Amino acid sequence: MGSGSWYGIPNYDEFVFVYYNEKLFDEVGVEIPTTLDELEDAMDAFVEAGMTPLAEAGAEYPMGQLWYTLALAEANDQFVRDYQFFDNPVENRHF
Repeated sequence: MGSGSWYGIPNYDEFVFVYYNEKLFDEVGVEIPTTLDELEDAMDAFVEAGMTPLAEAGAEYPMGQLWYTLALAEANDQFVRDYQFFDNPVENRHF
C-alpha cells in the first residue's frame, strides 16, 4: 500500500430536506421553525394537537437513516453492537 501520509477527498455528499405544510402550521398556531429547538417545540405542538408531526415513505432511501438516527438518540453501546455487528436480535427492542 505504500508508506507516508495518506490524503483523501470526500466523493460523496448528501442533502436532506424537510418539507412542511404551511396550512397545518397555521391550523395548529405554530410559527415555522428556524432552529432545531424551535423544530422540536413545533413537533411537540403537533403531537399535542393529535397530529403525527413527521412522516417518511417506507421505501425511501432516507427512511433507514432517519430511523437509525432516532434509534441512536436513545441507544447504548450494546444496541449499536447488536445492530451493526448482528451480535443479538434488535427487533422490538425498547430502550
